[in-house]
Amino acid sequence: MKGIPHPADIPTYSKEDHRTLEALRREAQKNPFIPGARIIRRADARSMYCAEAGCRQWLYPLSEVNDFGFFAYIEKDAASDTDRPWASQAHPDATLYVLILTGGGSVILGEGSPLFHTESYTFEQRDIVVIPRGVPYKFTGGWTGVCMHARSNVFGRPVGEGRYSHPVVTLEKPSRPTAEETAQLREVGSYICTDPTMAFGVKMPPHPMSCPWVADTHSLLQANALYGSVTPTDLQTQDAASLAQMRQNPSVLGARVLRRKELDDLYNSNAAGAVSLYPTSWTDDMAIFATLIHDEKDDAVRPFDSHSHLDIEEYKYILSGSGWIQFGVGDDAFETESYEFHAGDLVINPRSVPHYEGGTYESISIHTRMSVFGKVPGTAAFPHIAYVYTQPPRPTEAERQATNAPGTYIFMDSRERFNMLAPDPFLRVERNPIDMTHLRPDLFEQL
Repeated sequence: MKGIPHPADIPTYSKEDHRTLEALRREAQKNPFIPGARIIRRADARSMYCAEAGCRQWLYPLSEVNDFGFFAYIEKDAASDTDRPWASQAHPDATLYVLILTGGGSVILGEGSPLFHTESYTFEQRDIVVIPRGVPYKFTGGWTGVCMHARSNVFGRPVGEGRYSHPVVTLEKPSRPTAEETAQLREVGSYICTDPTMAFGVKMPPHPMSCPWVADTHSLLQANALYGSVTPTDLQTQDAASLAQMRQNPSVLGARVLRRKELDDLYNSNAAGAVSLYPTSWTDDMAIFATLIHDEKDDAVRPFDSHSHLDIEEYKYILSGSGWIQFGVGDDAFETESYEFHAGDLVINPRSVPHYEGGTYESISIHTRMSVFGKVPGTAAFPHIAYVYTQPPRPTEAERQATNAPGTYIFMDSRERFNMLAPDPFLRVERNPIDMTHLRPDLFEQL
């Protein structure tokens, strides 16, 4: 794919970097039957200038076994609104999520498309912007954030094309200050699917959204009025301005901005930290966004519990600080793997593998509603699942009562307000007797 050569695009590893990568590989080989990276360091993300977005991005190298199809760190300068404006794009089948880390701006949805009325939202630090699947969008403002989408959406439809899991339809070709940058822009109507690092891609046939048709404006108004009158919605936000904008396109379900200031700050005794949960809905491809603030002083008196998430990967992006994580603690089926993490790292908890952690850090944990293998964790109403292996000590009886006992298999809603206890899937686990050739010696005469 075309791009302006830039020194930051070429990864340079020191001897220490090579030693770190080799140590990570050796640690993962303790359980070689579990494929995929356990940690993708910020230093290992591919840096590139994205012509359509007019800003620099760092793309994390996910693989085909991951539930995420795309994860990137983005730095956008407010000055680009004038000389390098964001080109209107859309992502077929994938809902895009952007967690704003610093700064603020606005997102415009549906502009220029006869299929949608235009919606506009402002956002600020720690808001999550939601770009519904197939809806054109563009960003403004100066901000940094992490951007992601699933590899399979909530409706079970694969995103992209095979290993090329990042689909983009280009709907606009805005001006650029130089001929070289203009030449990089994709043509209006182009449909390209790239790998998660956007280093390789395949050109697809024109997508229907690149040449949309509606009967007339009156029909669109009638359809919106009909949807608005009969379709119940999950009240994910109390923000009146946002709710008014969402009613422009009532058939597009789900909040467009999940606002940090509206979240409840809670104490999670199992994790011994302050947590905040963003209110995702049934139509979201992500089942949970949960921030956690943990302090290493609690590692001795309030250690983490060891637990796993059956059928789904949990991603933990480290917002600040540093810490450590161990996989396999509490289950003899696994060897224990140990890793350190730092701000900007993406920790990937493999499906069904126990994890246990500590340190002083702030993180956000995320997982999808549908795995890359087509598995649905939990139920539609309770998509956040955990199986508990250990019940660590707590200094007070009230905290101890709030922790889960080993063998607890729990389904939670996305906001962790309701729990459903399920039968213990590991209550009876035994070795399968296979050396029984003596029972039928006639079958083995020829061997």
